Amino acid sequence: MNRKPCPNINLLFLLAVGQLVLLAGCDTTADFDASLLPTIMVTGQTVTSQPATEEESTSRPVEEASPTECTLQPGPTESTLKKTPTILSTITPLPAASQTTIPASFTPDITLTQPPSSQTPEESPTVSVTILSFEANVEPFSRRAPGDQVTLAWETEGGEMVTICARDHNLWEIECRAELPQSGTATFVMPQTFWVEYQLQVGGLSSEQWPVLLVHVTCPQDWFFTDPATPFACPSQTASYLNAVAQTFQEGVMIINQFGDITILASNQSLYRSIWGKSGGIGDTSSIVPPDGLYLPDPALAAAWLGEYQGTEDLKDQLGWATGPATSYMVVGQCEVNPPGPTLQPCYILGPDNTIYQLTYDKIYMETGASGYKEGTWQAYQPDQPDS
Repeated sequence: MNRKPCPNINLLFLLAVGQLVLLAGCDTTADFDASLLPTIMVTGQTVTSQPATEEESTSRPVEEASPTECTLQPGPTESTLKKTPTILSTITPLPAASQTTIPASFTPDITLTQPPSSQTPEESPTVSVTILSFEANVEPFSRRAPGDQVTLAWETEGGEMVTICARDHNLWEIECRAELPQSGTATFVMPQTFWVEYQLQVGGLSSEQWPVLLVHVTCPQDWFFTDPATPFACPSQTASYLNAVAQTFQEGVMIINQFGDITILASNQSLYRSIWGKSGGIGDTSSIVPPDGLYLPDPALAAAWLGEYQGTEDLKDQLGWATGPATSYMVVGQCEVNPPGPTLQPCYILGPDNTIYQLTYDKIYMETGASGYKEGTWQAYQPDQPDS
């Protein structure tokens, strides 16, 4: 009977060769160990499969499988087993220079892009605000006395948060009424000031669009001078007329009235001081000789000039020498009503040569008893006097 090689055994043999190829790829320098070859069981016999030589693998014809009995073919010699098997599929490792090294700390450069929203934001509806009218029940530039009532009327459309604020001539807020209706009326009482500014404020409009009404005040007392620009506010009381002595110095003026109250106007930075309730000053200038053409202060002013009262310690250095003898005259004084806010009311006095001085003080010092002094600034101007 003609015996043919069994194709199934050849297939197992090729699998064994594949295992050898993998082992050779891991370590090509190691000797081949025949004990690693798989064992094949055929018809009750134990056979160790051997790798085919290159010559045998290429010259062996391929025949169709037959159900006849398989016959084992003789394997290669020992020298053939030690021969390095031929690798049909060559795996080339990457060179060291082309390998990628991942650092221990690695932060990927990733940019996340927010996808566009499919929803369109709703736009706030535009509200049209209109001021239809804003009026007062007085004629423009007419005057009202302090305590008189002024009625304001207004009408608006589309606006909210209607507010009316009253301010004096210094723009200090006198009164504000908020949360008013879009249309309505409100009554205000005239304060003691020169004029009142009423402003209608409507939400939705800028401050430049807020209308303003001006109402002038008729003062219950008259000023001792007639210039309407000075001052704006009404006087707090009628003018006082007192006998006084005034003397001009190199750097200012000193005035003392019949009650001993002293007013000092220094040229340096227009400093103003008012001293009252002082007594006990000596004012001895007998040992002081002024330069030629200059004078000592009047005896009524000497104690203050020598710095014997609190608040006059540096007065001699500030004023210098008198430029002439003291003169007697009638001093007139009047003060404004206290305005709202931190500003103290200014006062006005008539000085030598019909000069009117506006005195604005910012500090006041009260001492024991009825004495004290105050400090501030002054300015001078020449208004017309009222007709006698």
